[in-house]
Amino acid sequence: NLDGLDERDSIKICTAYKMGDEILHKNTTLTLTPREGLNISLKRKDFTLAGSYAKKVILQDENDISANFALGMDHFMNHRYNKAEEHLKKALENAPGEPAILNNLAVVLIRLDRFEEAETNAVKALEILPGSKEIQETLRRIRELKAEQK
Repeated sequence: NLDGLDERDSIKICTAYKMGDEILHKNTTLTLTPREGLNISLKRKDFTLAGSYAKKVILQDENDISANFALGMDHFMNHRYNKAEEHLKKALENAPGEPAILNNLAVVLIRLDRFEEAETNAVKALEILPGSKEIQETLRRIRELKAEQK
């Protein structure tokens, strides 16, 4: 028994096929392992679905980077910022220097009004991925909020 990882979940996917001028829609049900579901839902940026798969993956490996990232983002989306921080920090422990985790942790820290820590994480992320508009925007926002505090 793999603590729930051998069970398979289903996900419905609607696909569209173009034949001539006609578009045919086909509903397909795929059966996925929790890890497959986690990977697909992360690619789709569906953090709620990713979080549900991550809970199963984490039963097998509490240090799983993707599962902790997904749970962090799911908690963030549901305004549970302390839990989001916990999971993103766990992901970062196992993937130090991952810019997506650093940037999202910075965003969580903004919500917790911890601007210095947020800025440190955003700067690290930008050093690793200097061309990222998303990280640049996070850093701009942090600095704007810090200036408003003064």
